[in-house]
Amino acid sequence: MPDAEGLLYWKDGGFVEGASVSQDIVEQIDNTSEKHLWVVREEDVVYAEETGDWGKSLATGSIKHTNLTGGDLAYCGGELVMLDNQSVLVNGRSGRYGPKSADELKAAAIAFKASGYVVWSCGFDDETLFALPFGTNPVLVP
Repeated sequence: MPDAEGLLYWKDGGFVEGASVSQDIVEQIDNTSEKHLWVVREEDVVYAEETGDWGKSLATGSIKHTNLTGGDLAYCGGELVMLDNQSVLVNGRSGRYGPKSADELKAAAIAFKASGYVVWSCGFDDETLFALPFGTNPVLVP
């Protein structure tokens, strides 16, 4: 995916202590919400609107995580919703780059928090070995 078509590079935020978005609001986020796909690549973290103009021009009607990597390797990936200018909701829903364990998703969520954001995470199902989707009891990352 070309930069000019909506590829964004994750930037550190201006963290303000405490959750700025309530649990009730976060729980209302679901797969119909305006979401972005994200991946952790070798040198950076990139993200893009899943159903932006460029994605709509594709045969699938939306981008996939491989559009963010050009098919190259990535450490982890998922979906995110920007809740406000300092808060994000993340999950690890990616067929190719999704986390392999709860610890891997937790590490990604902690990294988003360390970059200066209040982070909510949807968690991981240890029985199915898949990250949980939006709308599944998100928790505030401590």
